[in-house]
Amino acid sequence: MAELDEFDRNILALLQEDARMPVATIADRIALSATPCSRRIKRLEETGVIEGYGARLNARALGFGLEAFVEVNLEAHTDANTARFHETISAMPNVMACHAVTGDMDYLLHILAEDVDHLSQVVLKTLVRIPGVRDVKSMLVLETVKKSHRTPIRDQGDGRWRASYISTMRKLLCLAPWFWPPVRRPTSRRTVAASPRR
Repeated sequence: MAELDEFDRNILALLQEDARMPVATIADRIALSATPCSRRIKRLEETGVIEGYGARLNARALGFGLEAFVEVNLEAHTDANTARFHETISAMPNVMACHAVTGDMDYLLHILAEDVDHLSQVVLKTLVRIPGVRDVKSMLVLETVKKSHRTPIRDQGDGRWRASYISTMRKLLCLAPWFWPPVRRPTSRRTVAASPRR
């Protein structure tokens, strides 16, 4: 696990909120100057904590109005069956995710389809025809209660609160000269001897 400090966690939280947020804005939000903030983002990318940036698309707006989870069971867990199944699934654009799981089934697939007929084509004409597949069960999604693309970050809330507090205090300190006049030290009075009159 990567070792992250409070600034790293705050950067990750903001980038998950908006991946196109400028470095200057991120630096201001976490109370850090722009140059070290940029270096931290680059380090997070190089170490693989940040895998990449991409747009989140609306599946329904693109015509995919149906989501389904499909359970798949193989006949035998041979290397040939497993490799063939993995290769076929990787080439299917409608399969959004494929997980090897414990329990009665071997794999759990998340599939996007246009409608029930489209899902039937994906299941009946592709999945069940993969050599080595024994059983397939489909479950339609009726309602999505929660869907998040954000990875949990430990101490995220507390760290962001402290960073916001520090940023606010810095701004107040910058405004301080406008409210309080500078303190002047009392000047010492010197006694000047009068010059004799001529």
